[in-house]
Amino acid sequence: MERAHYFRSSDGTTLAYFEKGNGPPVVLLAGGYALAHGYLKPIGDALAVAHRVILPDQRGTGLSKLGEYNRTTLNLEKLVADLDALRMHLGLRKLNLLGHSWGGMLAISYAAAHPSRIESMVLVDSGGLDLTFLPLHAAGAAARLKLVLTSEEQKRLNTLMASAGTPPMSEQTKSEISHLRSAAAFHDRRRAEELAKYFETDPINEPAAAVILADLKERNWNVRPALRNLHAKVLIIHGMDDPMPLSVSQDIQQTIPGARLEVIDDCGHYPWLEQPARFFSILNEFGFR
Repeated sequence: MERAHYFRSSDGTTLAYFEKGNGPPVVLLAGGYALAHGYLKPIGDALAVAHRVILPDQRGTGLSKLGEYNRTTLNLEKLVADLDALRMHLGLRKLNLLGHSWGGMLAISYAAAHPSRIESMVLVDSGGLDLTFLPLHAAGAAARLKLVLTSEEQKRLNTLMASAGTPPMSEQTKSEISHLRSAAAFHDRRRAEELAKYFETDPINEPAAAVILADLKERNWNVRPALRNLHAKVLIIHGMDDPMPLSVSQDIQQTIPGARLEVIDDCGHYPWLEQPARFFSILNEFGFR
């Protein structure tokens, strides 16, 4: 395992990050509301050939877990402040950010708060600019599941979900639900097994994820007005078969001045796993400074 580095955020919380490579610095931000950095390692390994790659464990994930999870210890302001504390710790004037899913939402939240501290951003299958994307994503996931699961698998998932509200839910049940639902995130569901190995060793921190989502809803999160005047180099990558509708990425592209949108066919929510050649070709063409 790579050696962890640590820094203190503005509230004194100690947080972990990992680093590899040399060259223009790029900070990779994980998704899931509360996933550690591990599943982004294939991106980090590829970029580290020519970049200094920084992979933080966001507050509440990986080696940055907290003693308790509530909106006092974990909220959007603290996550944005953590990212700025990391920037200062690394001695960087501006940040190059690559955010996946929720990590994209954190990246644009940071850009909204500190527009002059953004050099460039890559948003990979990101959530939207406000919470109107949530029902669209849920509907897209439901449609994808009907498309990719067999009738027996759909019945099994419905049975498991019906029992999920009866605590305590066993780890085996959680794992089976996650395994079935993950099929919706891929054009080719067989690639889901490649992702599962990361989530088995460091699964989502569910208490942290619940707090972050509740915080976003309570504040009616909306960064759209702030991003209309953002002047930074921005790339949006969207897998055509992502449960997140293409319209969400198109909305981001139309809101941020000069943003570029690249759509990858035969690809879901994890383009570096399903279409790595196309994904890294787009990244290399974009270029981080």
